[in-house]
Amino acid sequence: MTTADLVYEHLKQLPEPTLGTVLDFVQFLEQKERQSGRTGGSKVTDGPRQPGSARGQVWMAPDFDAPLEDFKEFNHRDPFDRLLIAQAIVLGCPLLSADPLFSAYPVECIWK
Repeated sequence: MTTADLVYEHLKQLPEPTLGTVLDFVQFLEQKERQSGRTGGSKVTDGPRQPGSARGQVWMAPDFDAPLEDFKEFNHRDPFDRLLIAQAIVLGCPLLSADPLFSAYPVECIWK
């Protein structure tokens, strides 16, 4: 019995709503396969990666870490705190923090 036959036997036992989910996943796999065919797929190489192999393919602006004009009033230097603040803003949930710098952001702090 082939793998396709086994898949078909299992599919016959699933309810109709689940088959829709399976179809979505199969279509996703087909799309992924087509894309990997166009790009040559992932290449497996023997040995360590070569330093500098991406030279010239990635660049950063000289001022990439300069503060943005819109956010100059928010001078919070801790990157993890900025992640917490951003997540709280996106989710609309309060933060549990006693950090007085959090009051400069549009987020509710429970512990003050």
